[in-house]
Amino acid sequence: MLHSTTDIETNHKNLPETVQFYNIRKCGVDILDQMACRYSTRAAARRWPVHVFYNILDLAAINAWIIYRGLTGEERSRHVFLRQLAEELREVYKEKRESVVPKHNKEEQLQDKRKASKRHQCQVGMRKHNKTTEKCKIVYKYVCGKCT
Repeated sequence: MLHSTTDIETNHKNLPETVQFYNIRKCGVDILDQMACRYSTRAAARRWPVHVFYNILDLAAINAWIIYRGLTGEERSRHVFLRQLAEELREVYKEKRESVVPKHNKEEQLQDKRKASKRHQCQVGMRKHNKTTEKCKIVYKYVCGKCT
């Protein structure tokens, strides 16, 4: 245990020893927060767990940079390190995507494009809340699965 006693200073503030200890060493946390704000992964989100995740990514990147500098002794800027880290992570993702067998059937590719396009209201059965991306091959109108 770091603080086994609860000593209180005798000046005008009467602060406990633990508070004094924190106040002396809190600049490390402030510097970490400044570094995280400088190059951040944060983006707009409405849910607080997403913000927590972005903060974890920022702190992990700072820790990785500190460990890298400690192991290699190289004085690389954090900006350059983060760019290289992003490129290496992107390459791993790119290799995984390229290892997937591509579709050769044009009909399947056309179906995928239709499914990925914007959803529209069903135009055949005039059902109010049925949205679809499928078009009838004869009349070229959007049709949901309930109308066919």
